[in-house]
Amino acid sequence: MEMDTYANFAQLSAAEGEGDDFVVSTAARCGASTVVLAPHGGGIELGTSEVALRIAEDDLSYAVFEGRKPTGNLRLHITSSHFDEPRCLELVEAADNVLTIHGEESDH
Repeated sequence: MEMDTYANFAQLSAAEGEGDDFVVSTAARCGASTVVLAPHGGGIELGTSEVALRIAEDDLSYAVFEGRKPTGNLRLHITSSHFDEPRCLELVEAADNVLTIHGEESDH
């Protein structure tokens, strides 16, 4: 098991550039008690951003953290139990339910 490059979002954001290396997208939907979270989107775990946004559509709140580096996006991975990006946390803390989308790399 590989160790994360950054222990938390503060370390990541001090070393990586928002808008260039990563982006954070959130939407708080009025009346939504569920937030869909993709903490490893973009080039970190391919397809998870798209799945999260498709599930949320216009009804559910969402928070997506996406790696946007040309290469080496895995260095932006923060273990989920340490993922503390403030905008994402704000939505999660206000929600009754959280659905987190993760990728996988099986051979089948």
